[in-house]
Amino acid sequence: MLLAVWWARRTRGLLIGAVVLRALSALLAVPALIFGVDGALWVTLAVLIVITVIGIVLVAPAMSGRSSRAVA
Repeated sequence: MLLAVWWARRTRGLLIGAVVLRALSALLAVPALIFGVDGALWVTLAVLIVITVIGIVLVAPAMSGRSSRAVA
């Protein structure tokens, strides 16, 4: 939801808020991976963490203000 609002307003604070919430969600999945869960849930949590890391890497330029937008 925060990303949708950020897309409309383009404020850095909303984007940082979305990244923090997504990172917190992924960090809360780590104890389940450490202490053991069933196979399908383990794979789901691992994919969630990987997608979160990829997403944060992709929005990092926009967070730092160095967006690489192409001029048409």
